Amino acid sequence: RETGGKAFNILLPLEQVPGSGPEMYVADDDNNRGEIKLHPNFGLIQGDDSMHGTHECNHRPTRKIRASVYIYIADLTRRNLDIVAADPTAIFPLPDSVQWLWMQRGRHWS
Repeated sequence: RETGGKAFNILLPLEQVPGSGPEMYVADDDNNRGEIKLHPNFGLIQGDDSMHGTHECNHRPTRKIRASVYIYIADLTRRNLDIVAADPTAIFPLPDSVQWLWMQRGRHWS
């Protein structure tokens, strides 16, 4: 979603399965797809318009899990507020919480 370069995600791997394959798919506008194997000491930043998804896995035989944290960051402006508020990938705040989201701007730094 285009926000004027004002929103992005940071992905931090917390737990990985040793010897496992890639954790993510990424794709460009022509749907050329690549795979990413995360490094345990590095995060990944994705722009607001990046296409990405979780790579399939089956770790049941090893009884291990992989776990990651996504941190959503946005510099809200009146121009991108509706786009950021409509993001369906976050569970909080609820999608389309425009007024609530606008009232939170700058809150972290005050």
